[in-house]
Amino acid sequence: MKILLGSKNPAKKKAVDMALVKLGIQDYDIIPIDVPSNTSSKPIGYEIIRGAENRNLELKEYALENEIDYDYLCSIEGGYSIDENGLPFVVTYCVSEDKLGKKSTGKSLGIRLSKTMFDYIKNGNSLNKVIEYCEKPNTPKARYLYAITYAWSRVIYNERAIYYLEKYLSNELYLKYASNQNAKIQHLSEMYGYLIDCYVKDLKYDKALSTCDYYLENINISEISIYYKKADIFRRKNKLDIAINNFELAKKYTNNETDLEFIDRKIKDLKNKIEKKYVFKPKLKERKRIRIDSDDIFDLDI
Repeated sequence: MKILLGSKNPAKKKAVDMALVKLGIQDYDIIPIDVPSNTSSKPIGYEIIRGAENRNLELKEYALENEIDYDYLCSIEGGYSIDENGLPFVVTYCVSEDKLGKKSTGKSLGIRLSKTMFDYIKNGNSLNKVIEYCEKPNTPKARYLYAITYAWSRVIYNERAIYYLEKYLSNELYLKYASNQNAKIQHLSEMYGYLIDCYVKDLKYDKALSTCDYYLENINISEISIYYKKADIFRRKNKLDIAINNFELAKKYTNNETDLEFIDRKIKDLKNKIEKKYVFKPKLKERKRIRIDSDDIFDLDI
């Protein structure tokens, strides 16, 4: 099953992964694609579902232009909803559509916001800032919360995500996720994965590759997800033979049938790309970026 996901936000991809696992579906491939919602960055009410539907429309157009076959389109959009009593909530919609145009829509439970917080958001501010007002990033827990918040945020916060992920990983880990060696390795795999993804978003491929190599050499040489990331980076660098080699390396560290089938599909796809003389050309879109200024909070010695 091939699913085109209307965002490169790792939290959204993880949500789809979890849903498919819960349903007992194993043979699937999620392809995140950065497409716009064409609504407000902080949608309220009907704008939320409209944003998800707009992403699917953009996905469909992208798939048509690039001759990409798929089984489902899926887009997830979060925003703010006011209930019948005037109380504000954070809610999320998910809209899926199969290749025949049949749609399905789901809605999350709501998380209640205070009126003060909602007014703050309506005035053009972001929930990402709330955490900065709650606690300075001078403890492992605070550094982790900053890192994960920006890692899950929109691409305009990518520079901040990189900053806090690097700070978190170069300091003491949050004990909740490092209570034993297995938990520590799993946690580091997740956090280094986010950092690598952020480097890729900024087209810092060499930095991403060196981070992959550091993880494999110093933390866990058998983490197949890191080999997947290396393969994708080499695909982006148009070094398809090396991408294939990394998938072959990943096969050495798994006996899982689903993993092996996934790897074989990826290798087959890369060989087809070589035959067709495929060349990856990144779409360089001008995006607003929230950058780190000299007088910003980021100059704190953490």
